[in-house]
Amino acid sequence: MSLPLLLVAALAVAALLLSWGRPWSFRLAQLLALWPTTVALISLVAHLYAGGSSAAAPLKPPSVAAVLLALAVGIFCARSGRGLIRVVMSKRAGGVLARRLLPAAVIVPIVLGWLVRHRSDVLSDELGQATAVVVNILLFASLVWVTAVSMNRSDRERSAGERRLATQYATTYILAQAGSLSEAMPQILEAIGKSLDWGLALRWSLDPEANALRCAEVWMAQTGRGQELADRSRQMTFESGVGLPGRIWREGRAQWITDVVRDTNFPRAPYAARDGLHGACGFPIIGPSGFIGVMEFFSPEIREPAPDILEMFDATGRQIGQFVERKIAETELERAKLAAEAATQAKSQFLANMSHEIRTPMNAVIGMSNLLIDTNLDARQREFAETIRKSGDHLMTVIDDILDFSKIESGKLDLEQEPCVLAGCLEESLQLVARTAQEKGVELTGFIEPTTPGVFLTDAGRLRQILVNLLGNAVKFTDAGEVGVTGAAAPLGGGRWEIHFAVRDTGVGIPADRLDRLFKSFSQVDVSTTRRYGGTGLGLAICKRLSELMGGRIWVESEPGKGSTFHFTVAAVATDAPSASQPLACAGELAGKRVLIVDDNATNRRMLRLQLETWGIFSRDTESPAQALEWIRQGDPYDLALLDYQMPGMDGVALAREIHAVPRDPSLPLILLSSVPQPLAPEPRPSAFTAVLGKPVKLSLLYASILDAMGRERASGEAEPGPSPPQAVRPTDAVLKVLLAEDNEVNRSVALRMLERLGYTADVAVNGREVLERLERSAYDVVLMDVQMPEMDGLEASRAICRRWPESRRPRIIAMTAEAMEGDRETCIAAGMDDYIAKPVDLAVLRRALDACRPLATRRPVAEAASVPSANSESLDRSVLHELREQLGDAESVHKVVTTFLHSTPGLLAALREAAGKGDATEVRRAAHALKSSSAMLGARALSRACEELERLSRLGNVADAPARVAALEALYVDVRPALEAATAG
Repeated sequence: MSLPLLLVAALAVAALLLSWGRPWSFRLAQLLALWPTTVALISLVAHLYAGGSSAAAPLKPPSVAAVLLALAVGIFCARSGRGLIRVVMSKRAGGVLARRLLPAAVIVPIVLGWLVRHRSDVLSDELGQATAVVVNILLFASLVWVTAVSMNRSDRERSAGERRLATQYATTYILAQAGSLSEAMPQILEAIGKSLDWGLALRWSLDPEANALRCAEVWMAQTGRGQELADRSRQMTFESGVGLPGRIWREGRAQWITDVVRDTNFPRAPYAARDGLHGACGFPIIGPSGFIGVMEFFSPEIREPAPDILEMFDATGRQIGQFVERKIAETELERAKLAAEAATQAKSQFLANMSHEIRTPMNAVIGMSNLLIDTNLDARQREFAETIRKSGDHLMTVIDDILDFSKIESGKLDLEQEPCVLAGCLEESLQLVARTAQEKGVELTGFIEPTTPGVFLTDAGRLRQILVNLLGNAVKFTDAGEVGVTGAAAPLGGGRWEIHFAVRDTGVGIPADRLDRLFKSFSQVDVSTTRRYGGTGLGLAICKRLSELMGGRIWVESEPGKGSTFHFTVAAVATDAPSASQPLACAGELAGKRVLIVDDNATNRRMLRLQLETWGIFSRDTESPAQALEWIRQGDPYDLALLDYQMPGMDGVALAREIHAVPRDPSLPLILLSSVPQPLAPEPRPSAFTAVLGKPVKLSLLYASILDAMGRERASGEAEPGPSPPQAVRPTDAVLKVLLAEDNEVNRSVALRMLERLGYTADVAVNGREVLERLERSAYDVVLMDVQMPEMDGLEASRAICRRWPESRRPRIIAMTAEAMEGDRETCIAAGMDDYIAKPVDLAVLRRALDACRPLATRRPVAEAASVPSANSESLDRSVLHELREQLGDAESVHKVVTTFLHSTPGLLAALREAAGKGDATEVRRAAHALKSSSAMLGARALSRACEELERLSRLGNVADAPARVAALEALYVDVRPALEAATAG
């Protein structure tokens, strides 16, 4: 067979190999085509060098060589993406290099060979020279091909690394930004599929109940490419070891399938084949607790395994697993949080309903028993009525403790930051337990160190609650002896102080092994059925929580049989007001005076002595009445004597007789200090004492009594009594017309009887609709509004009243309700009510609420009031200033507080104006709260109420009309300023 036919046969076999479509057949076909290519190229070069037709050329004529060369090149280019030619046709750096250098590798040797042939006789044979040139061409082409292969491999590895990094970055970014599993998983499938050129991605999740994998997510690069496989996958489940997902589950690491169509453990092979999908890879999603699921990817190409990608997939699977478990935990936590909030809401609602249902009948029990006690009763009947009242009060204390504890536990207890006069707070707390202490014959004392600032910004109500609870416990567990409380403060820096109170008693004490029960909820030291002392076991737990909320702590020191001392601290900011006791000495009226103290209780003597020293008074004390008489008979000069009433051997009244019988000083002023609840027996000489003060002694009353006694001494024993504090006396022509809105018959009866006691009569409505009907027919000055009523409740009725009547023509609305939970007061005020009274109704509280009301006929329209900014008496409650003067001790101290208020208020109003203009609800609330507190402390009630309303609206985020309200505050301040200046100047 001739050479041309052999070469044609080789090309035919190569073409046949190309049609098989196998990876090895492409390479074999291209290698086989190299023989015809080489022979044809040698022949063409030989003909070229011969200058026409060479007799030595293997193929003659040149046209035959050219045709065979074209056919061979065609074989190479027929499958440009396969075999050896794939390197040359690649778009990577190696392919670019090969396409640029191969033409030169062919042309340069041919040109050089032609030049050598014409200038030298080294190679005179055309065939030999052509063969040498073609060999050089093949060597240069091989070198270019190897170089291109190496460059392509490097470029491919670099590109794969970049894609892996991009995949990892995209996955990490999605996991960091996604808020849920449903949001993250589709994005991760898409990111991995696009980054690594996969056409279809599936996520399989583990079904623990069926112990199988189910398809949970699908992503496709092209719609329709892989649709059948995806649809079928959604209908299938895989057990461990079955299919690619099951294989990954069993092995616990990433798996690769070069061609799923030919894989024997791939049940979905027919669907993959119809969709044109071949290469596949998947990896497990493994969290800290174990296997979670599988991610599976498919490609239309047959892909060889890539170990670096498999390693990357394993790391990605662990990363996704941690995210999945974290999100599952967050979901469970959120579900538990919602369940806890629902339970808390249900508990709060239950407590609110319980409070309402108990307060409603208790209002009748306590109210009627109080009214009954004030009637003509014999001793036995009075005893019964007192028992009913005390039991009702005790039950209300238990209810209030439970509600307070519930608010603290749910985190809904808000602390106020208002000026608190520390001495006044302590004295009020002592007064609340004084009656019980007197009935038991227990001495009750209180003292604040002179170095303690007088006024702090804190929650006075909660501070008083802690003091009253500890004092009440001390009195309850002390049958004889004394209960004393001391207060001191130490600076913490930055204007903050640590206030330290110690409540000491001489009671039964607490065993050391039971101290751990004290501050636990519903826990008591004595839990036996024969326990002597009652209680819920909540009081000390509430005290502990309150002290911690106020920045302090609580602890106890105790010894059985000797007594206990309860300590607690709170953190607070001191104001510029004078200290608790120094203001009383600043006038110098008592400096240098000499006072004799006679009291058998050492604690009382010490506290009186220290207090008198702060006023500049020299004191001498003794526990013996006989010793005191001896000093007086010896001629010791005294300006005043403070005598205890109950002393062994000789009581205070008997001692007073003996002192007045001493010829040297029969007119020595005497003040009797008594802790006896019964009135003193009638004395033949009523003027034996200048004053009789109950224990615990209120410092302001003691100071005033000493001043009065000194004045009586200077006026030869006779002095006019000092002016009594101004009282809120209602003008005789200002009778209020009252409407009572109450659906409960018993509560109506109680309220009507209380109003009768206060000198009022009232009309009655049983629901909100009747209230509106009565207001349409007649004008009322005040409406006492229950909240829960049929047809229309009190809140809806109040809103309707505010809509129908302007402020100058509508009645003052006072909520009188058993709704006493946290936020109920704010809800009533938000509905348009002006005041709030919780049931059971206290007569004194009701009196104060009605005293704040004025008849409609005496009210000026708002516009008229704003147009006449004068220092009228209605802008300021002078009784509040008088009470502050009593607490601080003298007018100079009050003047300093007022001056501070007048200097700071313009700045607060400016801050309010700026915040309102910006719509800054937080800053409006802060400034309004500060101004509300300070104005209320000085008696500027209208200004304080306006600030309270602005604070409430800003807390709700409603600051649309804040600029107008701030302007109204400024107008009220214009009224308050001259009124305060006039009050303090007088």
